[in-house]
Amino acid sequence: MKTAIATLCVVVTAVSALAADVSGQWELAAQLLNDVNHARMTFAVTGEKLTGTLNELTLEGTVKGDEVAFVATRPNGDRFGAFKGRVKDNDSRGVRRSLGGNPQTGPFYVEGAFPGDTLVVKLNRVRLNRDSAISSGRIASTALNPAYVERTRYQPDFDSNWVLDREKGIARLKNPSEHLKNYTVKLQPMVGCLAVAPPAHQAFRTGYPGTFGGNMDYNQIREGTTVYLPVSVPGALLSIGDGHAAQGDGELTGNALETSLDVEFTVDVISGRASNGPRAENSDYLMSSGIGNSLTDALQQATTQLVNWLQSDYALTPNEAAVVLGTAMQYDIAEVVDPLVHVVAKIRKDAVAQLK
Repeated sequence: MKTAIATLCVVVTAVSALAADVSGQWELAAQLLNDVNHARMTFAVTGEKLTGTLNELTLEGTVKGDEVAFVATRPNGDRFGAFKGRVKDNDSRGVRRSLGGNPQTGPFYVEGAFPGDTLVVKLNRVRLNRDSAISSGRIASTALNPAYVERTRYQPDFDSNWVLDREKGIARLKNPSEHLKNYTVKLQPMVGCLAVAPPAHQAFRTGYPGTFGGNMDYNQIREGTTVYLPVSVPGALLSIGDGHAAQGDGELTGNALETSLDVEFTVDVISGRASNGPRAENSDYLMSSGIGNSLTDALQQATTQLVNWLQSDYALTPNEAAVVLGTAMQYDIAEVVDPLVHVVAKIRKDAVAQLK
């Protein structure tokens, strides 16, 4: 990875999308009054001659060793500015940036991902790699009425640790109580957290969901699912983690069957097009997420996203979308114990397949 720095009233930093040379697509960040704006640049190099584009600007210059110089010209022929810089390797120091939270792997810098794009993450393989999991034996108070919370006395030494029988595909309590001796749960490994960097330079702990994905805890984000996330920073900065062996809707106890996973995934980029929040699909459903301060807020966001999806990708009129969703809509309450609530609006693909 390479970084070039030039100065012309603003400081410009560009990170190349190619590792070998200057030719190709670059990502330019211009800092002005403590705000950073991004744009795409494309360079082509023949010998020492450099040409390229930056939005409507035409670029011409030279590359000599590690020195880059070019002039940007407006469409009417007026000179926009001159830039000089050096190409240098960028390094990764693995510096810790936050405390605790759901364990994550990443962030992964995705070459070519740019603000306004969509990052496409296909979960090709999500598998358990250990035989134990931890959980909780108490329902989150946010999902209960105050009277139940006030009168209920939980057993303080209740053991909610689990044994994962991967051969049989079930989980059972490690030390079950009398009524739960025969209770088993089907193993359905899933990823609790899948996120890109949030917009507007925000930073959240890994317990938060949002338009960027994050701690969505939706039990359908598992092997075979493709997740679509709006990109807000160059490279998207994808993180993944919070492995679950199984989870009911809502992550009702504040923990699923928390464990570790082996995950294989592939990424792609849809250029110049992004939704207002996470979307997903599997072999059966199109799924749209709504994340808000209340169930009502989250439901409204999820429904609106799915309506927009049908209208944009299937060219439905508002009336047609209303008819389709009014007869085929399904909702999942994905998460109720995080700082924000997550509701998923979904529609079966066999219903969508009937649309012309």
